[in-house]
Amino acid sequence: MRTDEWYAFTSPPREVRVLATLGETSYAPGEAAMGGDHPIAWSHAYDGGRAWYTALGHTEASYGEPLFRAHLLGGILYAAGFDAPRIDSLAVTARGGRVSVVVRHSRCRACRVELRTGGRVTTLRESDTVARGTSGRLAPGRRRVTVTLVEPTSGLRASAVRIVRV
Repeated sequence: MRTDEWYAFTSPPREVRVLATLGETSYAPGEAAMGGDHPIAWSHAYDGGRAWYTALGHTEASYGEPLFRAHLLGGILYAAGFDAPRIDSLAVTARGGRVSVVVRHSRCRACRVELRTGGRVTTLRESDTVARGTSGRLAPGRRRVTVTLVEPTSGLRASAVRIVRV
């Protein structure tokens, strides 16, 4: 939930990647209603470059919100040519009290891949677009497994979570 000045458009933008939309049932759009297709932030390739647009940020309080600042940083990095790291697949197996993972991800030469289980962090071994690793021994039970791909230059990250029985 947030308070802002909501823009309506004569028609939704086309051939863009919509990043955020408005739920018009959460406010009174009046004659500016766009229905179920009311984008408020998007990005797209343009004339050999990249364009990013947000209609958010009309209140001073917005700039104190960590999520809004992350939204701005993501837009700036996208427009500057940085691609966010992406996890394409995550395979998790549990055997002998340990959790093993195989992560396939977007090409990210400088990225660090971490496995978090039971409060412990293990750095995974990298080979091109695949990272592998095994946790230390864990107590039996359901465990949350989080894999995070971090691009250190930009600070951009991608995470995937699975629940496994150890």
